[in-house]
Amino acid sequence: MYKDEIISFLYKYGFILKNNFHKDIKSLYDYGHYGVLLNNNLKNIWSYYYLIYNNIYFIDTNILTTNLLLNRSKHIKNFNKYILYNIKNDKFYKIDRLKYLKYLLIKYYYLIKYLLKNNKLKKINLLFIKLNIHYYILNINLMFSIKSLNNIYYLRPEISQKVYINYFDIINKYKCKPPFGILQIGKSFRKEIFNKEKFFRMYEFEQMEMQYFVINNIKYYFKFWLQQRIKWYKMLNIYNIKIVKNTKLPHYALYSKDILFKINNVYKEIEGIHIRNDLNNFYIKKKNPYIIETSLGLNRLFYLIIINNLIKRKQKYILKIPFCISPIKCAFLPLIKYKSIIIFSYKIYHIIKYKYNCVYKDKKSIGKRYLLQDSIGTPFCITIDYITLYNKKITLRFRDNKLQKRICICRIYKYLKHTTINYFFKKNNL
Repeated sequence: MYKDEIISFLYKYGFILKNNFHKDIKSLYDYGHYGVLLNNNLKNIWSYYYLIYNNIYFIDTNILTTNLLLNRSKHIKNFNKYILYNIKNDKFYKIDRLKYLKYLLIKYYYLIKYLLKNNKLKKINLLFIKLNIHYYILNINLMFSIKSLNNIYYLRPEISQKVYINYFDIINKYKCKPPFGILQIGKSFRKEIFNKEKFFRMYEFEQMEMQYFVINNIKYYFKFWLQQRIKWYKMLNIYNIKIVKNTKLPHYALYSKDILFKINNVYKEIEGIHIRNDLNNFYIKKKNPYIIETSLGLNRLFYLIIINNLIKRKQKYILKIPFCISPIKCAFLPLIKYKSIIIFSYKIYHIIKYKYNCVYKDKKSIGKRYLLQDSIGTPFCITIDYITLYNKKITLRFRDNKLQKRICICRIYKYLKHTTINYFFKKNNL
């Protein structure tokens, strides 16, 4: 499916909300009810997977970051992007566009590439003026800054920095020593100038990261966590992935590999796994461990889950996501609006809703209600009819094969336990 079709599906069924005030800002979405529930389930299944292992701890840090911290981490100096600005049409372009200007630059092309490597922007721009080329190279810092009376603060560009400044406090509080890991889920902010790729380049996005601190056997632990991440994706029925060594390293990484997923015949980065030594920026005199970082974008994962599991048949959608991450676990659908059936249906719903996230729907025909639940990924639909009032048996409908089964009310829990995270991990031998 194409991007526009996926986005229209997400709007139609309330995963994301259509906000007219966001029209001018690309790749900025408000999540609706089902989107929030799906994201929460993805966070839970990610967290549980790491917490199976020993010496893993959670942390939640502030979004506002000081100038001092980002100076130490070299983000103010290095977290930049070169862009081409066209003076004539007032548009910005990626720096790669230089190769299309090769015929204008003539013999100066390789000189400009050399000057660009050495950050000599003034010389390049003077050369453009001399050659009468209507472009200008800018060096844009990708962080959002906030000016206070006495200081400059930043909205954090990544969530890991506060983990590093709390490193020794965590060791003292939890009596742990390397190897151990710290998990964090939180929002980051970047000035994404070229953000046409929806859910992949966003001003505001959510990250799920683990920082694993090791002193010895760095290669072993890097390989171990890379394998664990691949295993986790396969558990979620995501097989169309490949691992690529990152040739253009971020300024903070010593070594890096990316996990890519194939979307419309193009591989897109979903997660990065890095070896870092950021602690040296903050604690110079001490012997600091290396860090193995697994960094996953929740917004990208959300999009990946939808695009990987959405099936369209005869203009009808079925979202075949794993049961454990379904926004709604089951739907109670009385067959007709008859008073005694509605009362009985609501009684069962009222008992089960405290243990499982379920909904009660009695509007529209039963066929349309089934279709709606298929579209939002509900694994089970429970139908109550006249016969249920006498023999206490309901009709259980399965999402994936549309089979219907007549079962006793007392057996509902037996099927609903298949939607839990605990069952999901047991099924995958964890």
